[in-house]
Amino acid sequence: LKGSIPPNQAIQPNIGDLNHPNGLSAGLYTLTLSDANGCQRTFNVLVNQPLEPLFVSIDSISNVSCRGACSGQLFFTPSGGTTFYNVYLYMPGSVPGSPPVLMDSMLISTQQIQNPNSVFSFDGLCPGSYFVVLMDSNMCTTNSLNLTLIVEPSTLMVSTMDVLANGGCNNTSGQILVSVSGGVAPYNISWLNLSNSNLTNPPLSEISQSPGNYLINNLGAALYEIYVTDGAGCVQIGTYAIDTSTTL
Repeated sequence: LKGSIPPNQAIQPNIGDLNHPNGLSAGLYTLTLSDANGCQRTFNVLVNQPLEPLFVSIDSISNVSCRGACSGQLFFTPSGGTTFYNVYLYMPGSVPGSPPVLMDSMLISTQQIQNPNSVFSFDGLCPGSYFVVLMDSNMCTTNSLNLTLIVEPSTLMVSTMDVLANGGCNNTSGQILVSVSGGVAPYNISWLNLSNSNLTNPPLSEISQSPGNYLINNLGAALYEIYVTDGAGCVQIGTYAIDTSTTL
């Protein structure tokens, strides 16, 4: 305080250090100062707060499409508080709690965001449970309300391919057997003749509604690329040669 005769007194409110008042909630405050001569001066001070509380919502997820992959997505929207935001994605640890115990959790990814009320995402997520911590520029924090679960298909798609018959001389008697299991039905089995660029492209294809065997017939002597795609978009590829011999 300058320009007064000590001792100086704060009449109201009692807010601790006069040079650095703290612990105040939002509102209008009146500060009255008096010196040893009885001179007084009154100040009105408005302490503001963000218009909306800090909040993060989990809008949706995209699960892992192929078992064993890390292709999940978590979409979230930050709002309130004071921009700009730091966003942290965690996997919870072994200590139970709601919200999860942060010190026991594993940090997976971070983002810095300037725009509130827009949808953002964490990508490339493996199967598991996740939660989001949002921190604004005032160091205020909030957590997503619940754990978010990213899952994967229960089984891995497995396909095997075998040449059952060659094409013979000047004919199309070649056969390739494709066996499919796991993953997500239905399955698209397609094949492309790599030896003749003038043949059908994109490849010929068939749909198999359930796991099992599918026989590709009427193949001439050539090099073929076989694609097996399940209902989740997982793909397995094999390359096989049909030659001109009549026996395998």
